Amino acid sequence: HRPARPSVLPARVEVARLERMGEQAYGAMYDALPHNVKDFHDDAQMYLSQAIKLAKRSRMARTARRLEQRGEHIRNVYNHQFRWQGR
Repeated sequence: HRPARPSVLPARVEVARLERMGEQAYGAMYDALPHNVKDFHDDAQMYLSQAIKLAKRSRMARTARRLEQRGEHIRNVYNHQFRWQGR
């Protein structure tokens, strides 16, 4: 078992932080007033996008793929459940 490269550990921590922020924004969509849902969706996508970019730069391909799938799921939920609310 080789120790992780020093640059990978901080990247993993930062990817996890960004993912957590994205999940919090996603969860907030469910409690938001209709006119605020899009802002939380945009925040969730922004945090996940940052996490994906960092994961790719840090050679964390499986994590990047998982986060891409999660972002797509959140986008689908927004488009099917929230997009037309409040209009």
